[in-house]
Amino acid sequence: MRPGPAFGNALSRRYAGRVEIRYPPLPEYRTRGELQTHDYQVVFWQHQLPPPGHTQEQMGWAELTWDIEHAEDVWEVIAWAESYLNEFAAEYPGAQHTYCVYAKVPGEDWLLHLGGVNPSANPHRETFGRMHPFDQVKQLPTPPS
Repeated sequence: MRPGPAFGNALSRRYAGRVEIRYPPLPEYRTRGELQTHDYQVVFWQHQLPPPGHTQEQMGWAELTWDIEHAEDVWEVIAWAESYLNEFAAEYPGAQHTYCVYAKVPGEDWLLHLGGVNPSANPHRETFGRMHPFDQVKQLPTPPS
């Protein structure tokens, strides 16, 4: 059962812009393979503060990478990363901080980039566009009963 048009219209209005929201084709989406993972990687980034006589644009980014294994789900990883980011930023005030979350693909040497900006990547091809998406969390409307 799918929500009625009022729910879909409210969802489309809330996420207007480049995002396309539509139902997947039936029944094909139910037969796709899927993998679950409980292993992730989180990369924290800190834009180095400039020494006297230099500008912020001249400075690079420092990276700190953590492997998270046996997490219950991605929400647990995000909660941990948010907490760690707050502690990290408090330890180095004045610098810009962000992080990326990656899922480890089971049985492969691959990471799936779930979100966050990698400031060392090509910004036009290899990373997402929002530095810290959790500053703009959107509340989904509750579907009508």
